[in-house]
Amino acid sequence: MKANRINAQGATKRAILVTLGIILLTALVVGICITYSKLHDIWVEQCEIVDVAKQVRITTGQYIKEGVILEKFGLRKGANLALIDFRKKREEILGDVPNIRELKIERHLPERVEILVEERVPIARLWEKDSKTRSYRVVDSDGVVFDRARGTGLLPIIYESPKSVTPIGKRLTGRARAALSLLELARTAPFTDMPILDADTTPTDFILSTLGNYDKAKIAWTSMDEPTATTQECLTRQLRHLHDAFTTGIARTSGPTPHPIIWNAVIPGKKVYANTKEPIQ
Repeated sequence: MKANRINAQGATKRAILVTLGIILLTALVVGICITYSKLHDIWVEQCEIVDVAKQVRITTGQYIKEGVILEKFGLRKGANLALIDFRKKREEILGDVPNIRELKIERHLPERVEILVEERVPIARLWEKDSKTRSYRVVDSDGVVFDRARGTGLLPIIYESPKSVTPIGKRLTGRARAALSLLELARTAPFTDMPILDADTTPTDFILSTLGNYDKAKIAWTSMDEPTATTQECLTRQLRHLHDAFTTGIARTSGPTPHPIIWNAVIPGKKVYANTKEPIQ
């Protein structure tokens, strides 16, 4: 009986100790939560925007206005930098504003932020073939189509078929993308003395280009509509053949021609020749 009584007393003491331990642990957890909540509130208060000009720095290019970025991110007096999901906002803006190529965000905790806006640089205009409506669509080196109304008048033109006009915010594909590759390559050495003014993608088997002296050039290369690992090499080789023929001036040595020359570079690996009689379509 005595042993049972001792065991019962020991069990009671252990139960009391466990209960006290649970109470102390609960109090500790509650205390930590309360402390964290208070510290978090203090932190959030420090992140509030009270002066936009001092706390927010926006660096843009020539066309995207600072106010657009402020509005898109919700950066205004009274907003809180700690509560803005900058990563989500960045993705939304890149999807909504095709003119923006990249957004770089730097947080300077707790109360300042810097945003660098990289604008897309157009390298060609996009026109619908035979359309009488002026187009402000342009495309950059990534093949992304966007609007640009100013400063593009001297850019070369890519003519698209009315049935396959690339909308703003999308990337060029197929023949239009091939034309962009052609215009990009033509801007580099040694082809700069044979400028290409436009590239018409509507012919079935080739791209019809207008050269700087208003000659025409039919050009095609292997896999130009469905690029492979060697497509760029094929384009470079074909453009080099055209350039060599164009710069020799062989087609003009017999005297003036009645109309611009049509250079034919449609068969990969074959010699480029000039036609001085074929009418330009």
